[in-house]
Amino acid sequence: MISLFSKRTNYNINNLNSTLQNFDNYQPSDLVYISNNLQSEIELNGTRCTKIIITDCKDCKIIIKNKITTGFFELFNCDNCNIFLPMSQIKTLQLDNLQNCKLNFYANDLQEILDYLNHILFVVNVECKNLQILIKYQVDQHTVQHVDILPTNQINLENFNDEEIDYNDKETQFKIKLNIDNCDNKVNCKLEIKKVIREGRSGYVTTKEEKEHHDNLQLEFERRMTNFVKNELNL
Repeated sequence: MISLFSKRTNYNINNLNSTLQNFDNYQPSDLVYISNNLQSEIELNGTRCTKIIITDCKDCKIIIKNKITTGFFELFNCDNCNIFLPMSQIKTLQLDNLQNCKLNFYANDLQEILDYLNHILFVVNVECKNLQILIKYQVDQHTVQHVDILPTNQINLENFNDEEIDYNDKETQFKIKLNIDNCDNKVNCKLEIKKVIREGRSGYVTTKEEKEHHDNLQLEFERRMTNFVKNELNL
């Protein structure tokens, strides 16, 4: 079987300046690339694509309805854009240099939020300003329920209290998780924000705490293996 990734092509949507336009003729192997659009409303209605990248758009509304094979979504260098994303299709979001943008996650019901929300990873660089995350799900045909993100739906990275962070370094990134709390018939999310460090040649995203935990596990494994070999040699 030939992998879809081996023949991946770009499907470009760019230089628009218009009202609603629908796109559905991209292929499952396509990387959908949306760029340099102004005051446009774009809707993706295809069945599936490999990945979605949005960059250099201003005052746009972008609605994504298709499946995303990799679960990877990137949003760069955008201003005042309103993005709508299917919660069940997103695993990792890379967000860089955004101004006044909104990410709207929608779900079919509460159970979908409970199943998927805790597994979504945001990697956000320090130049994102006034970034909002909104979550809603369908209760019934006529009712839509919003999920509160605590302490606020707006992520202000400049208020993150960590003496080690250089806010003038444009490469600084944060790893953000939304931890869901479902109690007393009310659903809330709490933000967990950690500074990113990059590991290995591939620049794997991790945090100081995660690295220390991994290193301790590795040391414990090596200790046990050393003891095992010593015991075997003493037989």
